[in-house]
Amino acid sequence: MTTATLTPENATKAINDIRRDITGRLLSIIRRAQQGETIATDELAWAADLITASHANRDMTILAAMHPDTSDHDLTHIGTHTDEQSRTIVARLMTQAPEHTDALTRTRRLAESMAEATKNTKTSAGPLATAAYLAWADDDTTNAVRRALEALIIDQTETLPAIILAMIDQHITADQLER
Repeated sequence: MTTATLTPENATKAINDIRRDITGRLLSIIRRAQQGETIATDELAWAADLITASHANRDMTILAAMHPDTSDHDLTHIGTHTDEQSRTIVARLMTQAPEHTDALTRTRRLAESMAEATKNTKTSAGPLATAAYLAWADDDTTNAVRRALEALIIDQTETLPAIILAMIDQHITADQLER
């Protein structure tokens, strides 16, 4: 039996491989939901926990919904890195108006299902914030406000719902993001 020596380089590689696998699993759930597949409750709860714990994966979920033709490579990079390349991808996508497609609607329903699967737990704050953002992006301010307030009741430290409420209060729409 051979043993590997742990070095900073191979430890970093192992951590990055784990991040990529986790983000890939989330992206698979998102893509399956966008195709209309029903997602199992245990997968919903797992995904809810991930997007609550990782804003990068929450943001990846939002961008996958708003721009479904974005490559899995770019979305995975967003979910696993906070480097210049990730910031460039996010900046490019966030300055484009959302694509009002079935993928947006289905990803929004996915986020709502994640929140339902983790109802009355702090884990539901991330999916509620995601659902609020996607409702706002889909011009559904009533549900955006409702989901944002639900998220803030669960976790007052979630900043995304407060941003959504401020944008709605100032009559800023997702379509105005296009520059």
